[in-house]
Amino acid sequence: MEGSLNYYEYRRIIKDEYYPDDENLRRAGSAAGNMWRFVQEMNEGDYVVVPVAGGIHIAEVTGPAFHMLEKVDEDTAFRRNVKWHTRAEDPIRRDRLVSGLHSRTKIRGTSASASEYVDEISKLIAEYRAGKVLTFEDGLSSDLKNVTLEKLREGRMQHSQFERFLAELVRKQGAKEVMIRHGPGDKGIDIIFIDTHYGLTETRVGIQAKHFDERKEIGRHVVDETAAGAEAEEIDIAIIVTTGSFSKEAEDAALQYSESGLRIELVDGPQLASLIGELGVPEPSGVAS
Repeated sequence: MEGSLNYYEYRRIIKDEYYPDDENLRRAGSAAGNMWRFVQEMNEGDYVVVPVAGGIHIAEVTGPAFHMLEKVDEDTAFRRNVKWHTRAEDPIRRDRLVSGLHSRTKIRGTSASASEYVDEISKLIAEYRAGKVLTFEDGLSSDLKNVTLEKLREGRMQHSQFERFLAELVRKQGAKEVMIRHGPGDKGIDIIFIDTHYGLTETRVGIQAKHFDERKEIGRHVVDETAAGAEAEEIDIAIIVTTGSFSKEAEDAALQYSESGLRIELVDGPQLASLIGELGVPEPSGVAS
């Protein structure tokens, strides 16, 4: 709660207190980032998006962070007072979210900045209050997403083309130093780039691209392979992107790795199609190989 500490001092204290035997700062850095965002970055009036089964709740911060000693055993001692914009029994469905915000809500056991979606969150609150139902435009958007997904899956794109397509897509989102890793030396990571959306410092992100048929699920072995590649490449956050879907075992494995300090995010075919719909088809540029 000490306001004079910077992020790196937070991280050192957490490392010494909770992870003294760790050889690196990965788990301490993840925990420090969460604590920093909650205690220092959040301001009165900021929105907080809270994922629940099948949807999200939205709250608005109404005061500073505080600590309750009697809640230490529950691991909920650090708190914020908020005003809820959604009812407990009626969350906002995830299929109402733009793909980027939808992806952020899949980060479990941690937190992430979503400042670029403030306008979208405000819009969701307004629609929720008005009890808005699906419109013609919503249906049209869904149809376009389905067509995009069908084109991605029909097999005209080779794996190397899929990698380059994803590289151009993240570049269009603002990623820096985008590089494609080809061949046996890619160590399970196909694309590497630098992102600043995840926290205070530049984040090294790696993508494992899987251009699969929709009938095939990505299994746990791909998550394990990606985790090993992320360790070898010193990746902070790993993302597995597929035109198909993920098995329950793969989702559980990603959560286990994230809880251990290596954040792994999963992006399936429908999410990818939504992202393309929002950003548009990227134009080729000088992405390094």
